[in-house]
Amino acid sequence: MVPVKIGAMCRVVVVVAIAVAVVAGAPAFGQSLFIMQGERAVEGAVGWSVGPFSNGVETHGAVSLGGRWDVGFGFNVYAADFGGAADSVFTEWSPFVRYFLFKEDDDGTPVSFAAHGAFFQGDFDDDDEAWYVLAGGQLYKELTLSDALSLYPYVGFSLAGESYTFGGGEAERAVYLTRQFGVHAQISLGADTWFRITAEEHSFRRETFRALRVALVRRF
Repeated sequence: MVPVKIGAMCRVVVVVAIAVAVVAGAPAFGQSLFIMQGERAVEGAVGWSVGPFSNGVETHGAVSLGGRWDVGFGFNVYAADFGGAADSVFTEWSPFVRYFLFKEDDDGTPVSFAAHGAFFQGDFDDDDEAWYVLAGGQLYKELTLSDALSLYPYVGFSLAGESYTFGGGEAERAVYLTRQFGVHAQISLGADTWFRITAEEHSFRRETFRALRVALVRRF
């Protein structure tokens, strides 16, 4: 029984340590960063994430309301490799919200700042359960390279709260800080459409996850 229990513990720890989108998950996404106040936009994204024990596909869709609020939903599928019978495939879904307190183009500030919140729920094949929440903020800086290409490096910190159970036991909980940094490359495809490539690193305590994502943003 001991190897099975250890496998379940490792699987849950990996689930609660994975970040998308936030981004989505990936939480660093946000089409409101690229439009003006009062405008609206939608985006869809897909990416690949790798970590110490897992890798997988991350997807999300989101809408910008008034150029300040972003609301969206992410769905991720990961394969966890623990070497042997403890290997697992699990899914994760994550609603999120983001609000830009100030932006370079709208407010004339030197950087843009967004506060965000996200909830992540893991889905397993057995009795294991895991969820966690993230709340924090990111700073973005726009670097215009041409009329069609801009870079947006960013850095962020979040407070994470997690809860997980394994084998039907008591829930274990923890609260800690995470850090995140990356860069968006925004390519204009026309007056109202953009293609975005994002490279990101997100660290949870002892685990670090890296992701590469692509997204299509459409203003309407």
